[in-house]
Amino acid sequence: MYSVNKIEYEENEKGVYKVDIKNDSESDTILVHEDVLVRFALRKGMQLSLQMLEQLKHAQQDIKCYHAAIYYLSFRMRSTQETRDYLYKKMFETHQIESAIKRLTKENVLNDQAFADMFIKNRIQLSNKGPELIKRELDKLGISQEIVEQSIQAYSRSDQIKNARSYIEKKANQGSKRHSAKEYKNKLTQKLMQRGYSHSIIKEVLQDVIYSNYKLEQEAIYFQGQKAMKKYRNYEGKEWGYKVKSYLYRKGFSLEDINAFLQSYIGE
Repeated sequence: MYSVNKIEYEENEKGVYKVDIKNDSESDTILVHEDVLVRFALRKGMQLSLQMLEQLKHAQQDIKCYHAAIYYLSFRMRSTQETRDYLYKKMFETHQIESAIKRLTKENVLNDQAFADMFIKNRIQLSNKGPELIKRELDKLGISQEIVEQSIQAYSRSDQIKNARSYIEKKANQGSKRHSAKEYKNKLTQKLMQRGYSHSIIKEVLQDVIYSNYKLEQEAIYFQGQKAMKKYRNYEGKEWGYKVKSYLYRKGFSLEDINAFLQSYIGE
């Protein structure tokens, strides 16, 4: 049998007690959280069997895991999977982690639905990400597809249009000195798709943007024209003209602008 020899408050760790335990041949000191102290009704002089001592140590590890999770969650809301991954990194056993997760869920400290709702609300307000990109982020955080699909409904079409327009507004208004209006529109489309917006949202947003800017278009065709002429400088005559025209056409310039550029170049 073992007996509790002394119980002292551990000043360096809140809510933790040092419990001195001894038997005829040895003594040991273990740190016990007050929750465990109360659960086992530990007191000086109490007799403990080896089985009870092992149960005490296991209970202490369980509560230690739980409080590690509480500390992790004190900074901001986390998903269940984030919390589980954190506890694994802290080298807790699987059964300890799942016990802590179960308790935290029951206490509503962990709530994936509430987490997803808050996550999406913040993304709508603080970023220009589209719904598909946000859904992928939540999936990586271990949120179930059912919860994700339910929570993403809060991202209204009007908010999507507003955020998508905000994302491209400056770029679109500035235009591009290196790309045709057509090619630049395609690039903006790709950017919005990468941000997680649907084709219907992209189409509605881009139809309101003025892409045609004569001065920028002329600067762009001059820039790309110089590249084409350098690329095909080893060709001559009609073959050279065909190569340059094809290059500029693939870059999205109109035949009218291409011919005008070539005429100005030949005229020089």
